[in-house]
Amino acid sequence: MIKEMRKRALFEKETSERKNKRGQEMSISTLLLLVLGVIVLVVIVIGFTQGWNYFAGIFGGDTLPGDYEKIAQSCKLSQDSGLITSYCTEFKQITINKAKEYANCANFKERGLISFVSETQAIACNPVSLVKSAKTFCIGKNDDVRVNKVRCLNFKNADDTIDNAGAEDILSNFT
Repeated sequence: MIKEMRKRALFEKETSERKNKRGQEMSISTLLLLVLGVIVLVVIVIGFTQGWNYFAGIFGGDTLPGDYEKIAQSCKLSQDSGLITSYCTEFKQITINKAKEYANCANFKERGLISFVSETQAIACNPVSLVKSAKTFCIGKNDDVRVNKVRCLNFKNADDTIDNAGAEDILSNFT
């Protein structure tokens, strides 16, 4: 009888220990896979919502080489088609030395950021039109944002009745 009672007590002890451990154990590999899965999911969501170039800025990259190619092709098409507005007054975003800035095709070409052989004559951008379009572009942007290397503050302060000399002065003021 005592032997049976000891057996029963031992059996109950083992059973209660098993019951207490159920659901409490999770292997480290399962936990790591779970965390890794969440990280991958977050990266995919950010990539599709913010664009994959978002990661280039995070990891210290400048504008990706493919972006320069897109800009060069867009500018070449604008020049070959004689699209003065697209060539002169549409500003495209790039990142140089971890700083975002905007520039038009003429400025990209002038700075040597893009180069292409075009069969047509180069388009000359009107400085007054450029200043007026940059002023409109800068509405709602921080004063330190740069457009064609010039701070938005300079464009925002430009008079609406600006002439060529005044426009040239603004465009040459890089501070």
